[in-house]
Amino acid sequence: MKSTGNALRGMLVGLALLTIGAAGVMAQDNAFVLEGDMTYTVEIADTLDKIGAIFDVKVECIADMNDLSVTDTIFPGQELTISDSCPRYGGTDTVRNPRENATPAFGLQVPPGSEGQGGGGAQVWVVGLNDTLDTIGQALDVSVISLQVANDLEAADTIYVGQEIVIPGDAPAYGVFPALTTPPGEGQGGGGGGDVYVVQPRDTLDVIGATVNAQVACLVAANELADAGQIFPGQALIIPPDCPTYDGFSTP
Repeated sequence: MKSTGNALRGMLVGLALLTIGAAGVMAQDNAFVLEGDMTYTVEIADTLDKIGAIFDVKVECIADMNDLSVTDTIFPGQELTISDSCPRYGGTDTVRNPRENATPAFGLQVPPGSEGQGGGGAQVWVVGLNDTLDTIGQALDVSVISLQVANDLEAADTIYVGQEIVIPGDAPAYGVFPALTTPPGEGQGGGGGGDVYVVQPRDTLDVIGATVNAQVACLVAANELADAGQIFPGQALIIPPDCPTYDGFSTP
């Protein structure tokens, strides 16, 4: 009888292991793929973070779509909308069903339908861990000063994880100052009054005169400067087309 009981017990254990193995194969072979919008019914012990990890959807996006905050409590039976338009999950839990072609949780975000716009004012960068305006500017080859202006930030301001940084489509390259002032006189923006030159770090009026081949005294007069040293990075200067040629000692 004892040997029969042991044999029966061994058979049951074997069946249990076989069942667990089959379930594991089934779960692996039937990986869920999120397509479009779906309704998910909250189960016991669910949290927004856990659901985000299940579907590889950013928790903040799930919260926004369901008029919740990320700290709200959810309850069994509650129905939540889950959308494949959301960025990928960005938390620390294990992602159950990775979405290969989805927008990343952090970094450059491109709204649906705006691909290929090259910035165009439609893009934002979602701040991740260790991001700074400088690292973002380098990653996108975008002027840090332009990022500050577009997002109403000061140089000393701190940015935080999850913050959305607008990427202006007309920003100059990294390291280049955008125009922070309007040139005086008519024809602003390079119209009939002449071209516009934006002062960069380490520029002097003499170097600018040599660069654009225009007499420094003419630039001083055209831009209503008190003296030739009164310029600063980001200042927009008008370059009149009728200025005499440069007559200084720098190399044009």
